[in-house]
Amino acid sequence: MVVASHPQTYENPLDEAGRRRIEDVLAFRSVVEPAAAELVAGASLSASQRNNLLVAHEAVNSAVPMNYWPQDARLHAMIADLSGSTMLAKAVAEARDSTREMLDRIPFLKPNIALSGQQHEEILNAILRCDGGSAKKLMEVHLERTASLLRGFLD
Repeated sequence: MVVASHPQTYENPLDEAGRRRIEDVLAFRSVVEPAAAELVAGASLSASQRNNLLVAHEAVNSAVPMNYWPQDARLHAMIADLSGSTMLAKAVAEARDSTREMLDRIPFLKPNIALSGQQHEEILNAILRCDGGSAKKLMEVHLERTASLLRGFLD
């Protein structure tokens, strides 16, 4: 089942500048978000911070299509915020904002969302067991999957 939040936009093909913009955003995101996940896994998170990550993850999983991307962005931003680096958190927020513009151009596909939820859970489990290497790698895999999806629909 396909549910698009903005069906009028995802049908428009991108020009060369649009494709370069996508690759720029995806490259930037592939650097900053895995670094944030790795840093968070190495941080001493309080019980409250750990719980907030789980609550944010549940909010993504239970979101209706219209609210999915904002909840997804909130989870990614929370991971970056907990990294302890204000500059990294700002970079992740910028990358997420640019990615959101792209995600709004493609259909909302439930199988992709289900896989994304599974990947989020794996990333959070690595963070919560303080496994920075796994958190980084799992975030890389998650972002590459999203990048492939975007390239497939927007190219």
